[in-house]
Amino acid sequence: MKRYIWIFLIVAIVLALVAAENAAPKIAVVDVAKATQEYDKMKELNEKYKRDFQFYKEKLDEIQKEIEELKAKGAPQEEIAKKQQEYLQKKQLFEGMLQQEYNPKIQQIFNEVVEKAKEFAKEKGVDILIGQGVLYVKEDYDLTGEFIDYLNGK
Repeated sequence: MKRYIWIFLIVAIVLALVAAENAAPKIAVVDVAKATQEYDKMKELNEKYKRDFQFYKEKLDEIQKEIEELKAKGAPQEEIAKKQQEYLQKKQLFEGMLQQEYNPKIQQIFNEVVEKAKEFAKEKGVDILIGQGVLYVKEDYDLTGEFIDYLNGK
């Protein structure tokens, strides 16, 4: 009788281990683009970018106004062309400066979001966390809202 109990226990343990091995992975989805845009650090960066963009836009508007004034007073075409060339050069310069400053910062924030997504998945017991490329997901699997709160420390 004891022998049958031991065999039964061993079979039960083996079956439990096999069932655990074959358990379906826990899958969840996070809209990374939305989470990144809602991340407080990205919001702050966007506000700074808007201020810098507005500053450069005002500088370009001043040059554009000068071009219009030159046209209105009948200035020579060479003078107008020179001012238009200045406008284009400044525009390219300003765009380059904005890209040079903000692209690395955006990449840094994105890398941080990815790292936090890994931590979040582990904390939630998620085996597979899916980002972009999902065409449909049942709302029960979408953890974007919770992840945004996690990112922002709420």
